[in-house]
Amino acid sequence: MRTGIFHPLSACSGLKPFFVFLLILLKLAILYPSLSPGQPKPQIHLQGVEGALKTNIKAQLSLFEESCDSPRWQVNEAFTHADKEIRRALRALGYYEPAVESHFEFTETCWRATFKIQPGPRVIIRQIDLRIQGEAENDPVFQAFMTKLPLQPGDPLNHGAYEALKNRLLDMANQRGYFDARFSRRELRVDLSRHQADIVLHFDSGRRYHFGQLKIQQDILDPEFINKYVNLKPDAPYEGDRLTQVYQSLAGSGYFAEVEIQPLHEQTREYRVPIQIRLFPRKHHFFKIGAGFDTNTGPRVSLGYENRYLNHHGHRLNLRLRYSPVRSEFSSQYQIPWDDPLHETLTVRSGFLHEDTDTQTSDQGSLGIQFIHPRQKWTETFGVDLRYEKSQTGDQTQESLLALPAIEWTRVHADDPLRPKQGWKLDIKVKGGVPLFGDPVIFLQARTYGKWIRQLPWRGRIITRLEAATTWVDRFPNLPTSHRYFAGGDNSIRGYGYKKLGPKDSEGEVIGGRHLAVASLEYEQLFLENWGAAIFVDAGNAFNSFQEPIKIGAGAGIRWYSPVGPIRLDLATPVDPHNLGIRLHISMGPAL
Repeated sequence: MRTGIFHPLSACSGLKPFFVFLLILLKLAILYPSLSPGQPKPQIHLQGVEGALKTNIKAQLSLFEESCDSPRWQVNEAFTHADKEIRRALRALGYYEPAVESHFEFTETCWRATFKIQPGPRVIIRQIDLRIQGEAENDPVFQAFMTKLPLQPGDPLNHGAYEALKNRLLDMANQRGYFDARFSRRELRVDLSRHQADIVLHFDSGRRYHFGQLKIQQDILDPEFINKYVNLKPDAPYEGDRLTQVYQSLAGSGYFAEVEIQPLHEQTREYRVPIQIRLFPRKHHFFKIGAGFDTNTGPRVSLGYENRYLNHHGHRLNLRLRYSPVRSEFSSQYQIPWDDPLHETLTVRSGFLHEDTDTQTSDQGSLGIQFIHPRQKWTETFGVDLRYEKSQTGDQTQESLLALPAIEWTRVHADDPLRPKQGWKLDIKVKGGVPLFGDPVIFLQARTYGKWIRQLPWRGRIITRLEAATTWVDRFPNLPTSHRYFAGGDNSIRGYGYKKLGPKDSEGEVIGGRHLAVASLEYEQLFLENWGAAIFVDAGNAFNSFQEPIKIGAGAGIRWYSPVGPIRLDLATPVDPHNLGIRLHISMGPAL
């Protein structure tokens, strides 16, 4: 016999769900009365208008703010204003002579209002007399604007568009430094007998102001170095866009936590506006600890250190240590900003890498220098590395010290850099190798990588990827493992393991190939704001001759757009009756 505390609901446990359901309904009825069945609502009927007219009337009609619970006197008062509000809403869109018939009544539970509206003829713009006077008359920005006015003769009159035109002129004047600009004449003439309107706008810009003295407040970097980011010359014509560019350059430099730029209009003398720039530095030293996982290399941990300004010339030092069961590395970068410090950098780098996969083992040590700079719409990177490598691939052992000159061009275009709906990336790289010590080998390689994203209806995307590479080499057996091509893995052919595809030796061990070709086609469908699903097929291989078979992998996956970036979880299988099986792939990183 069990004893214990008696609860009323325990005696009739079958009724518990019923009482819980009743409590939920009661709470919803209290918190959200509009969900209760039969809740009366006002009836407001607008007859004779649709589209923009109806929308504008709804925005103007104060009767829409009243409910069935509003006092009668308040509803009556709102109805008395309705005719005037409807006419004002119609006039804003060029209908000056409407006919409005109104009917209003209280019902047993609420009230009803009906408006029969005949908008009448619409006023059309007959002519526009827009004149720019003052120094802005010869300003190319104003001249270009005059050739493409947002309003033209023959357009229906729209008061909102008319006000927007005036505001646009004033905004342009303020951005271009015409701080004394005003309308010397501003008229909207409406001829109701002809249903036509004339717009007269005479805009006097006055004199254009110029940049005055630059006052930069900071104490961590050399003033001459800061001027490379600012690039504002005193006495140059004032441009608001130039200040925006300066702000973006300084904020993107990586040196400052906060940037303040303020025109000192109160100190203006002789049409010269002083500019004050205040710069607040980021922390000098930055340490970073991270952890992650992907199915290529397994779990990993990383440590990072950054010295954000080693000296007054803006030099930086970056150190990184990363460990995983498959790939571990240490790297250092000493960065020297160049003439255009936001886009040009000279980097002296060194590193050590140990990689141990199912197909090869490699130890590398390197020292090199590279220069990054823009070339038209591309980012160009060229440099040279000295690399010592000792590797074991199958039954082949290589040891060498190579000089590795390389040049690379990269271009990315996307509608959103973090989460693109449409965009593409293209990367082209050429590198060579000349032996300085160890196994003699001379080689030249070319590689191209492209990725395209195309938006589809219903929140879908098509993602295509293509990678191709080739090698010219005099002694392939002496080619170090890190310069051979392998396929398979998260970012290659899914369904196969990391670097498990390629030419094999006599014992069946994958030893890598001279050439690489990989293509991928993927469809992604979002079903929540940050969640989606994907299906895909990958194909390709690493090979020495074009007669070798193409490997295909296919599968499906889940996409999560997390706060730290996209995370992809895929299940894939080889399309091969002799190699069936499902492999899990987990990866993260930007789409482009």
